[in-house]
Amino acid sequence: MPHHSIYLLLLALFLLVGLSCRAQNRTADQPIATDTTEADTLPPVIYKRVEQMPRFYSEACIGLEGREAENCATKEMLLWISRNLRYPTLDEGEYPESAVLEFVIDTLGQIRDITVLRGGKTGESYRDDLWEMPRWIPGRQNGRAVNVLYRIPLGVRWQKN
Repeated sequence: MPHHSIYLLLLALFLLVGLSCRAQNRTADQPIATDTTEADTLPPVIYKRVEQMPRFYSEACIGLEGREAENCATKEMLLWISRNLRYPTLDEGEYPESAVLEFVIDTLGQIRDITVLRGGKTGESYRDDLWEMPRWIPGRQNGRAVNVLYRIPLGVRWQKN
């Protein structure tokens, strides 16, 4: 067999091995679109975990990076929640309860598809208030902004008078 045939065979082998390794490194979170027309007709993918999770946007966090930016965004989100969520109007004998809400932060950082997973009237009231939340910094996967599912537990704290 001539030398150039061996080189072509080795090149083809390296390409096949490289492509199969690349495919094995993909996780279930990473969709593969085979045809652009097929990808255009599919509903948008909603991720649960991404390389860079969405963050609450606040001017107080501008210029921060990494863990410091994440901590600042979490602190600012909790501050927004404490200032803006209202307890619902309850019937006599009813008490506000803890709630768990889930929503999607889309590629523009907007909240959509808010669902109350637990919490009854309190959760429904919180859901209504969450629609007023400002935009977030969208999550990113492979360098692109993507839709990310976000779940947040909201507790009720009783204070003695």
